[in-house]
Amino acid sequence: MHVLQVNRQLASAPAIVIGLAMALVGCQAPSASDVVGDYLESRPNARVLLSLRSDGTFTERVEVAGGATVAADGKWTYRERDGVVSLEGAIYPDHDALNPASETGKKLDGLWLLSAERGIRGIRLTDSPDLGFAFRKR
Repeated sequence: MHVLQVNRQLASAPAIVIGLAMALVGCQAPSASDVVGDYLESRPNARVLLSLRSDGTFTERVEVAGGATVAADGKWTYRERDGVVSLEGAIYPDHDALNPASETGKKLDGLWLLSAERGIRGIRLTDSPDLGFAFRKR
């Protein structure tokens, strides 16, 4: 009986190792070159498109359901050691899902900080973890 229990424990060891490896991959910040690209964030009443260019500039478009579109251009930086993307001159979309007009957002005077993560489904820039908003690289 004891031999059978030991064999079952050994048989589950590869699954544990694979699970731990997958968790570690999800915790890694992507490299600066990997962060460059086009992203999409879907919200209840809008789509936000973000293009991070290798020259340190970005373009953002907030497309509200019903037709309104607001755009902004600005500068971005990336701190690879902690995986933080900083957007200067961005439009910060409101989080009021009940008011479609509010989704056009406000142009920020300061920085909009996004957390960059590499996961199983690719790179994402987390906007609002409590509300589940994140940009997904396209």
